[in-house]
Amino acid sequence: MGNLSISFLEKEVNAKVAKASRALPGNLDSLDLVSGGATPVMKTQMNILSGDEPVEELRQAPSAVASWSIMTEEMQSMLNGDQSAKEAASKVQSRWLDLIS
Repeated sequence: MGNLSISFLEKEVNAKVAKASRALPGNLDSLDLVSGGATPVMKTQMNILSGDEPVEELRQAPSAVASWSIMTEEMQSMLNGDQSAKEAASKVQSRWLDLIS
């Protein structure tokens, strides 16, 4: 399977957003467009990123969607006043362990 690059913004738009916010662009394709006005630290970061492949956390986990659902359910219960933050965190961890076991 080859590299798949998905971007919500076109390369040029992403570069403009990055320059305006003085931040790294949201996709690797835009690095060359923002390198001209970059600080030495940002240029070093860009150099490091240029050879990397971004990885989304939990991308490889077969139950990633379920883990987010569990967290959302317990957070909502906490926000409703049905449990404390500590109880919500404990339940999330316990349910995640059940999910991956």
